[in-house]
Amino acid sequence: MARAIDSIYSIINNPFKLMELIIKFYFHCENRDNDILLAYLILPLTLNEDSRKKLKNLNKNSDLFSLVKDTNSIIGLELMIEEYKDITNKCIQLAISNGYLELRDNRSLVKTDKILQNNFFISNEMNRAIEKFAMIIKSIDIVSIYRILGVKKI
Repeated sequence: MARAIDSIYSIINNPFKLMELIIKFYFHCENRDNDILLAYLILPLTLNEDSRKKLKNLNKNSDLFSLVKDTNSIIGLELMIEEYKDITNKCIQLAISNGYLELRDNRSLVKTDKILQNNFFISNEMNRAIEKFAMIIKSIDIVSIYRILGVKKI
């Protein structure tokens, strides 16, 4: 039974599928130094139903504090970051290896001209959540983003 559960987990958390979310985020995100650290927030925030709904419903006047007001949307975020850390690393490596993202010397991920042809995994809801997340963090430095979300370590 444990092998079956592990197999289902591997199928659901397939880095080839989840890579699409990270590529989509960096398509909307403005580049800055050390922005590779933002990749570790993408999967926990977009795969969690509560935070995804909260992100999706933000408007242009919203900020990161609007997401944090409802603690259900970020509860257990640090644990989820730790759980998705290896998968995020694999997704980043796949995106770089396939030419969708480029890693610069200042530890920033930059989108390339290569466009992802198929979006098998990204639903409209996830797409809007990713766009809104990129929108609300564009003027906040990375350390403050983690501090506001209550994450103490990666």
